[in-house]
Amino acid sequence: MSTAASDHVTVNRLGDTFVVGEDPGAAAGLVVLPVKGGTFVVDPINPRGPGQLRLQGPFDLELVETLFGTAVAAAVDVRLDPPERAVVAMAQSHERRILGRLGALRWLQRASPLALDDRLLRVEGLLLEASIADVLDVDEGSESLHDWAPSLVAWAHRCVSPDLREPVSPEFLDLVADGLAEDSAGSPWSPESADHSGQDAEARAELAAYLRAGLARARADAPDAPGLPCAPIDALRPQTRAATTSSRNGQLHGSATVDWARVPRGLTLQIEDGASWRVDTTPGNAHVSVVVTAPTADPTLRLLDVAGQPGRSGVTPALQATLTHPEWMLPLAVVELTLRPETDCWLGVEALGPAVLELIADLDPTAFHMDLHVPGAGRRPRNGAAASIDQATRWAVRGVASVRLAAAYRAESRAEIHRGACDAFALAGSLFKASADPRDQLAAEQCRAAVRLLGRPHAHSHGPEVIDPEPELTVAERWYAAHLAAAH
Repeated sequence: MSTAASDHVTVNRLGDTFVVGEDPGAAAGLVVLPVKGGTFVVDPINPRGPGQLRLQGPFDLELVETLFGTAVAAAVDVRLDPPERAVVAMAQSHERRILGRLGALRWLQRASPLALDDRLLRVEGLLLEASIADVLDVDEGSESLHDWAPSLVAWAHRCVSPDLREPVSPEFLDLVADGLAEDSAGSPWSPESADHSGQDAEARAELAAYLRAGLARARADAPDAPGLPCAPIDALRPQTRAATTSSRNGQLHGSATVDWARVPRGLTLQIEDGASWRVDTTPGNAHVSVVVTAPTADPTLRLLDVAGQPGRSGVTPALQATLTHPEWMLPLAVVELTLRPETDCWLGVEALGPAVLELIADLDPTAFHMDLHVPGAGRRPRNGAAASIDQATRWAVRGVASVRLAAAYRAESRAEIHRGACDAFALAGSLFKASADPRDQLAAEQCRAAVRLLGRPHAHSHGPEVIDPEPELTVAERWYAAHLAAAH
């Protein structure tokens, strides 16, 4: 299938669905945003690309015109009957650009292997939603920016305090100022509280103006990327590792990777083989022990701590490790893990009885698997070809995260991070290529194209970019990058 030029987009009809834009590669996953009359699909590898709009049933052509221009809207209108495919010139669109940014942000919330602060991501996402409210189809009763008003006010006061110890970025000040201004403009009004709510809104607007007045003084140059070794950056590139399971001296040793689908982002450091386990068969002291790497706490994030923040339940997180074997349907052991902040690890030990030890001794010692998940998570871990595709997706995700992280630093210090991204995409591409599924083949080509572009940053492209080498970063990413640079 031919590919549209960077300033053109395909228009097609598939049954009752009208599709504007080609199917994305999806090597690192996709984000589907609800818009009025349909959905908008964002590929996190290139969120500034055209995306894909899918419309079903009765829909308003005005949405198509808003996102892609009059020529594309006319092409959709013509194809209400004949299911033909066309390539049409598209217009630039502020709303489509914001949808791309929102999609990338939602992807970071769900998949980023970096320890990004979820509060910053949520507030920035709500601001983006508010800026294109006429396009999005948001559920009533969902989280709103007004829920974050107390936090925004507290952040603003802390930023202007003379006792502030950690410098804050201009992007963070922008976020707080924009959040206060948007909330004051859209504050709920009722006759009973008109005076009080009006005063609160006016105070928030004045605080936003005060922050903006100080933004010029807060401007700072981007930092240099931290030199290697730097554990969070090293974890984004493939490493030479030992076999995942081995047996020696009467003990089993193994490594494991957290199941991203069943462990919420942020509980563990999402590195490949980031957990180690051991089965000790010593008589009288037989046990299985597990160690899982957790993210290192960023002390600067204490600035964001405010009592009663939305979504902070106070429930202690929990994690389990289940020892399995393909020749035995039931779990051999379930280990409850406890977070030890002083060591940045989850640790757990479970005693093994004689019957389990006898069973373990009869099983292939190279085929044991340690499954890491939250309590109550359904389904057994995927294996075989499906597990290989999961691994490919993880490496593509790390490649995207590397490119985005590199963009937070000065251009002259990004080369090492980009080399790591190339290695991650190359490994992902080889794993996708081994699959016969056409979707995986498309993902493999997307990864190979990303390697070519990143390996030749000054080469001229005559078609649409497959990856955005200069992505628009979130405040959370810039905060994280600044912390890494300062720590190293």
